[in-house]
Amino acid sequence: MNATDTVRETRRPRRTPLLIGLAVATASIGAGSAWAQRPEPAADSDEPEADEDKQARRAGQLDLKLEEASPNKVFWLGVRKAKFEYEVGGSGTYDLVIEVVKSKAGADQMVRRYRVSNRDGNKKYELKWNGRRTNGDAVKKGNFYFRVSEVGGRRLKRSNADGNRSFKLFPAIFPIDGRHDYWDGFGAGRNHAGQDLGANCGTPLEAAEPGTISTKAFNGGGYGYYVVIDVKNSDRQLLYGHLKAAATVRQGEHVGTGERIGKVGDTGNASGCHLHFEYRPNGSPSPKVTEKLRAWDKYS
Repeated sequence: MNATDTVRETRRPRRTPLLIGLAVATASIGAGSAWAQRPEPAADSDEPEADEDKQARRAGQLDLKLEEASPNKVFWLGVRKAKFEYEVGGSGTYDLVIEVVKSKAGADQMVRRYRVSNRDGNKKYELKWNGRRTNGDAVKKGNFYFRVSEVGGRRLKRSNADGNRSFKLFPAIFPIDGRHDYWDGFGAGRNHAGQDLGANCGTPLEAAEPGTISTKAFNGGGYGYYVVIDVKNSDRQLLYGHLKAAATVRQGEHVGTGERIGKVGDTGNASGCHLHFEYRPNGSPSPKVTEKLRAWDKYS
């Protein structure tokens, strides 16, 4: 944003008309020269020029009163977005830049930038991040925080700010939203192709990763009511078996991480209420299913 040049008028004693004409001509030439030296606005700038009041406010560093990120855990392309609540001190109106920053050894990395205008001091605002970079690519995991600056680059003073601006992004969530136990694992006795997770009938099931519902069906002698997710941007699938009833999502529907897709049941060839879960890289059941589930269980 370009600062507006301030021209101060200087009072002079009356002169002859000729001298006045010369003075006016000289001033005009000088003003034209000064205007030619002003930098052009950035091509992508949609901000109005700052007025004198904004110039005065920028003479002192702005204070950040609130910087609160919630929840402290979010998931790759999940239904729960990272929300940032912020508040600037002062009685004016401010133009700000809010960045989502990934903590990295050596140098932090900015992954998304937002420009917000006309934010009143001593008033709370919020922003939600959808988990994507500025170029639209999805971010899968890491430690992140929100950073607030004035338009122009100067960061706000945050020594007296309330809240915690940091959060963590995880690549997957545990598929059962409730108490559960680990039952038979991969290859148990009868060439078992997944991991059984005991839970009360009716316990909600969630999409462990984002993707598309490629199969929604019933197999009375096997999985019972079951559903298969083709995981986004990958060659793997997730299978949920023995649902209490037909999945609550449609075949072909896109689901986000953490989205409800059904309930734990005991349909098909099942003994007791449990989820039969298969992890299928390249479309084939993998013995790594238990390892994956325990990792997701640890942080979910």
